[in-house]
Amino acid sequence: MSAQIICVHTSKGGTGKSTITTILASYLTYELSKRVLMIDADAPQFSIDSLRHREQTIYQNISHKCQGFDEVKKALFASQLSVADQAIYERYRHNQQRRITDFYPIYTVEQSELDELDIEKISDSYDYVFFDLGGRFDESIVRTLRFADLVLVPFTTQNIDVMASLEYCLTLADHVKQGHLSDSTQFFCFWNKYKFTFQKKAELIELQLKTKFAAKGISFDFLETRLNDADSGFDRAKMWTTISSPILFKGGQYLNGIARFTEEVIKLSNYQNS
Repeated sequence: MSAQIICVHTSKGGTGKSTITTILASYLTYELSKRVLMIDADAPQFSIDSLRHREQTIYQNISHKCQGFDEVKKALFASQLSVADQAIYERYRHNQQRRITDFYPIYTVEQSELDELDIEKISDSYDYVFFDLGGRFDESIVRTLRFADLVLVPFTTQNIDVMASLEYCLTLADHVKQGHLSDSTQFFCFWNKYKFTFQKKAELIELQLKTKFAAKGISFDFLETRLNDADSGFDRAKMWTTISSPILFKGGQYLNGIARFTEEVIKLSNYQNS
C-alpha cells in the first residue's frame, strides 16, 4: 500500500508550514510507530534539515557525556545546560525510556530536482511522506501537489496572510478545474497562530471560502481545530525532529490544540486510505 502524501503549503511565508509539518511527522513516527519520510524542498534554507543537523549534534554530545552517569549525576549535568540544550536533554531522556533509537529520514531536494522525483516509487516504502515546500507556486510545486492525498493550507489572523492564503486557495481551485491537480486530493485550510478576538472574522472568512468553492464545484473546508499562538507559532521548542512534542509537553499550555489538530489530520488521512 502506498504512503499517504501530505503537504502543508501556501504561497505566503511565515505561516508556520515547516513547524506544523515537523510536528505531524514526529508524532506519527514516535508515538504511532509509522514509517515516515520527510522531503525538505524548501530551498535554499532547508530549515527542517538544518534543524535536524543542529539537534543531532547536540543530542549526540549529550548522549556521549551522560554515558555511565547515575541519576544524580544526570540531574546535575542537566541543571548546568542552557535552556535550549535542556530541551534536547529531555528528548534524550524520553527516547531512552521509550527505546527510540532511529529518527525518520529527512532528504533535501533542490527545486530543480523536484520534477525528477519518482514520488510513486518513494511512497511504496513508507506509511507517510511529507513535503516541506517553498512558498513559490511554479510547475514543480504543482506537479508535487498533484500526487498529494492531503493538502493543508495554513491561515493566520494577519490580514496580509489571510488575503495571500485566500488567493492561494483560489489558485489551487483553478488548477483542479483545469486538470493540473487531482480532484481526489483533499484540501483543508486551518487557522494557525489564531487570536480568539478574531472569531467573528474567522467565521465570516470560512463561510466566504466555502461559498466561493461550492460555486466552482470544489470542496474546500477548514479543520475544526484552531491553533493559537501558544499551540504553535514559531516556538522552536515544538519543532524538534527526534521526539513527538505533544507527548514531551503533555499537560503543558500548548498541547491540547496540537493533539486535537494531529488527531484530526490522522483521521482525514485514514479516511483517504480506506
